[in-house]
Amino acid sequence: MAEVKKMKLTEKVNELIYNETNKDKGRLPATLKEKVVAFAASLSEDQEAKFFEIVDGLPTAKLFGELGSSNAGDNNATAPTGVDQSSFELDKKAKELQTSDKELTYEKALEMAEKELAKK
Repeated sequence: MAEVKKMKLTEKVNELIYNETNKDKGRLPATLKEKVVAFAASLSEDQEAKFFEIVDGLPTAKLFGELGSSNAGDNNATAPTGVDQSSFELDKKAKELQTSDKELTYEKALEMAEKELAKK
C-alpha cells in the first residue's frame, strides 16, 4: 500500500518539477523531487491535499523560453526584463554543462547547475 502511494506521489511531483517538457507547469527544482515525495508521503490525506494546493499556487518557473538577448552568451549578461536573474543564471549554467557533455539531459544539467551555483 505504501509503495502504491509513493508511486502516485512521485507521478504527482513529477508534474511539478520544472524541465523543458514541463515549462508551463513546473514549480519545483528537480533537486527537491525526492524530498518532496518523502515529505508528502508522511502527510495525512487532508494535509497532503492542502500541501499540493499550496504548491499549485506557487508561480511557475519561466526560464525555458528564448531569452532573446544579444549578450546572453556574455558572462556579465543580465536577465532580460521579466526573467528572474537567478533563473537566468541557472539556465545559462545548465546549458554550459550540456555543451560539455552531449549526453546530459537538460533536467540533469539543471540539477548539477543548482548544486554548483549553491556553492557560490
